[in-house]
Amino acid sequence: MLRNLLQSRLFKAVRISVRNNQNAGFRHQVSRTVGRGALSVALAAAVLVVSVPSQGAENGLASQAAETVPLNRQDTGEPKSAVELVQEADQLLKGKQLEARVKRPEQDILKEWIQDAEAKGDYAKAEAYYLKILSYVVPVEQKRDALVAVGKLEEEKLKNPVKAAAVYEQVLTLWPGDPEGPELNLRMGRIYRELGTPKLSLNKFYNVLYSALRVGEGQDYKGMTLRAQLEIAKTHMLAGEWEEAGKFYERLKKLELPLDERAEVHFRAAQTLQLAKEHVKSVAAAREFLANFPGSPYAPECQYSMIQSLKSLKRSEEALAETVRLLRTEKERSRKHPEIWAYWQQKTGNELGNELYAAGDSLHALTVYQTLAEINETPEWRLPAVYQIGLCFERLKHPERALEAYRYISDFTGPKQEKPAKGAQDSAAARKPEGLPELGFNLGTIREMAKWRYDHLHWIQKTEGKVNPLIGKKPATELPEISFLARPGLRPEKKPGSN
Repeated sequence: MLRNLLQSRLFKAVRISVRNNQNAGFRHQVSRTVGRGALSVALAAAVLVVSVPSQGAENGLASQAAETVPLNRQDTGEPKSAVELVQEADQLLKGKQLEARVKRPEQDILKEWIQDAEAKGDYAKAEAYYLKILSYVVPVEQKRDALVAVGKLEEEKLKNPVKAAAVYEQVLTLWPGDPEGPELNLRMGRIYRELGTPKLSLNKFYNVLYSALRVGEGQDYKGMTLRAQLEIAKTHMLAGEWEEAGKFYERLKKLELPLDERAEVHFRAAQTLQLAKEHVKSVAAAREFLANFPGSPYAPECQYSMIQSLKSLKRSEEALAETVRLLRTEKERSRKHPEIWAYWQQKTGNELGNELYAAGDSLHALTVYQTLAEINETPEWRLPAVYQIGLCFERLKHPERALEAYRYISDFTGPKQEKPAKGAQDSAAARKPEGLPELGFNLGTIREMAKWRYDHLHWIQKTEGKVNPLIGKKPATELPEISFLARPGLRPEKKPGSN
């Protein structure tokens, strides 16, 4: 039955419309060919081929999806197409009914198979069984649940957003007042936003608001309305429409929201101000957010946004103070979301430290890099910061401290490299010095640069030691014994009575 359907003029109409990538034409041609009563049957065939192929391979993909495969085809080890899986299900159903003494409705058997396939993660088979259910000649109202399930399967499991959107559109066309309509509109809005069509996405989100107005009061619809407003604001923000997004977030701030959503709304409101270059308002909004939601996962990003606004306002000292405050955040506060705090700490510290170093402010850059190095002891984090500490000490004319930093990198110890396998003696790994830890390419490069700078500085010191007495130049005043990781503001004070 399905083979005849695929070979009929119905499928030709579907294939033509898919090839032209026109959703409205697709619905019109299918409806005109088979009538409203069998529209979901047409969709069952259409789901097999609805896609957005590249321009060069468009016709080839459409015709390939439309081809039917003989039932006696030998298994080549390749994944089976949806058409083959539906045909296989048809054969299995016939065998099942022959074996059974009491025949059961095939739809019930298929629903059991769907549950089993989804439990095993075989979503392609689950899709085929849904399509088989949709192929039965029954009133279209009885196919609504299967049609919605196909859409969710395509969206969530098979990751085919275009197919999912086509199915959701068809559901809302057949059942305009469906109770699940707001949820499907929300899903389509997110899909269209991901596909880069913000205007179409906004239309779907506004449909949710209009549905709530028609239905009236209800806790479910209140929650759906709130989600739609959040999605509208997010869509404006992703489209670069900062002012529109800011207006929505300011309205949402006045609503009664759960704590997590309230924190996100206040953060986004402050972020839109920074992106819209209203830096004075952005700093004030960020300070308010950090005072009210210090433990929020958005707190480090909000502090980063505030630092960017302070730099834009030429308030460098405040930007430096906020950066150090972010880097010194208590472990208790960052324990809930350590990976988020670590990312923004490293990003903020590196950016400001590099900017200060490039501007010639080596002392403040040193403060940032020393604070950054003390946060985490992993080599991927600490070694790049220690290398920058060495460069800062060089600029500040303290070669001994720079040598200490470079020696720390060169003498870094960690898990020793495993002995190379037989026949790998000529490999690059086999030629590395014995006992040094295996580092990635970037860290290995940092260690090589640190070794080169150490040798270079050591040579300069030896040369100056011989030349300076000849020209009457006094050696530089030695710094107190203290680790290179200590920040300038944390140097030990002399005890009372000591010389």
